[in-house]
Amino acid sequence: EEEGSRGILGQHDWKLPMVTELVSTWYCGFGRCCPTGDCRVVNNITGLELVLSKRLHGQHLAKKIVLKAIRGFLEKQQPEKALTLSFHGWSGTGKNFVARLMAEHLYRDGLKSDCVKIFISVLHFPHLNYMDLYKVELTKQITETVGLCEQSL
Repeated sequence: EEEGSRGILGQHDWKLPMVTELVSTWYCGFGRCCPTGDCRVVNNITGLELVLSKRLHGQHLAKKIVLKAIRGFLEKQQPEKALTLSFHGWSGTGKNFVARLMAEHLYRDGLKSDCVKIFISVLHFPHLNYMDLYKVELTKQITETVGLCEQSL
């Protein structure tokens, strides 16, 4: 095989979509691909408000408070802390549902985003006698997440 017959991209079987994705990812690394500078963040507040109105029933106060908290957080140019919301209530009242909707409308990858951490007390902190250890671990995880993302939830 002759040297020149491989094409301009060498021996790899490069396709245009693959090259486009690589260039796009590289360019995004400089923070120029999206308004926030972090392409993981989408901040679709209008979509969140709409989906909360359509799918969250009987929790009109929660909807109002959540949207107000998120808007207030997003108005800050460089928040010093992550947006932290604590939902309380009986099983089945929509706590995890609201958290999931928030993540889906604020971050491209939703709950799978590196910028999102959800803690469920009975799952993550089940033993009262380990409370001091839980505090240390929780502080560590929040600090790591805030360091990783300009906008953390």
